[in-house]
Amino acid sequence: MKDITSHELHALVDGELPPAQQAELLDALRHDPELAREVCELRQLKALVQAAYPAEEPPKPATPSRASRGLAAASVALALLVGALSGWQLRHAAEAERLVVLDNNGRGQAPASAESDETRIVVHVTGDDMNNASDLLDEVEGLLTAYLEDGRPLRVEVISHGKGLALLREGLSTQKERIRELSRTFDNLTFVACLNTMERLRVEKGIEVQLVPEAEVTRAGIARVVKRRREGWTYIKA
Repeated sequence: MKDITSHELHALVDGELPPAQQAELLDALRHDPELAREVCELRQLKALVQAAYPAEEPPKPATPSRASRGLAAASVALALLVGALSGWQLRHAAEAERLVVLDNNGRGQAPASAESDETRIVVHVTGDDMNNASDLLDEVEGLLTAYLEDGRPLRVEVISHGKGLALLREGLSTQKERIRELSRTFDNLTFVACLNTMERLRVEKGIEVQLVPEAEVTRAGIARVVKRRREGWTYIKA
């Protein structure tokens, strides 16, 4: 069997492989303990992310219109953001020691300490609905503006993974101007694209992904989300 790449393993864990290729990889796992261990670690990372998902979702209307879907998404995003901030305030004192110094390069990555009382939110984008993306950016902008006006420190990181990569793709995103404007206005906002998703599209579909200039790249979107969770960031799935 040919060498198995990292993006193939991530696709297996994410359930994105065609049945034939999935069966081939599963057979390889049975004969390669090291490969099986790597897949187990990836599954554990994904499980950590899934454990952070909101426990309940608001009921969906039976026959939603396009406009109502956008309104519902905006309401959900707002509720999640408010809930996340409330949860952060309740447990902030207990988690202060978990706030570590982050990477000292890149937008939104200035070093911070527990004494800074900085709120940190990671937004995990996994869907490709541009209407929902517009609503989400509205909520993120409102949050950033409110904290800026109040003089409270805040850092937001938007990580696009899987189908959510569409938000940051030059040829697909309908939010390019909005992303550019927000990035120029808020230096505490970072947009991050998943490299594994990009490589998967190149290998499986022959697509060379071009990102918007404001996007940074991380090797694995899920691993980046888990890293932020371990550093004490509030998690929101969009």
